[in-house]
Amino acid sequence: MKDFATYTLARLGLFVASYAIIAGGYMLITRASVVPILWPLLAAAAVSAVASYYLLRGPRERFARRVDERGIHIPTVLITARAHDDKLAAAMGVAASLAKPFDVQPLLDLANSLVCSA
Repeated sequence: MKDFATYTLARLGLFVASYAIIAGGYMLITRASVVPILWPLLAAAAVSAVASYYLLRGPRERFARRVDERGIHIPTVLITARAHDDKLAAAMGVAASLAKPFDVQPLLDLANSLVCSA
C-alpha cells in the first residue's frame, strides 16, 4: 500500500506542479490576472503524463514488483466466435474459454469458479 500511495501522490504532485508552471507562465506572458480553466488543465495533464513516465520510473517499478510479489493474478477468459479454440486459449495462457453463441449460465458458472478458486 505504501508504494501505491507514494506513486499516486508523486503523480498528483507532478500534475499540480505542471499546472502551476503552465498557469504561472500564462500569467507572466499575458499579464492576465485570470487564467483560463480548460486548456491549462489539459496541458498539465499531458505534461505530467509524459514527465511521470520518465521521472517516476522507480516508484512505478517498485509498485509493480510489490504487486508481482504478492502473486496477484487476474484470471482471463477468452470468448471467441470459433468453436473448439482450445489451442488458441492454451497459447494465450487464459484461465478458460467460451465459444459464441453461449448461454449466460455457463459464463456465470465459469466466473464463479474462477472467483472462488482465487
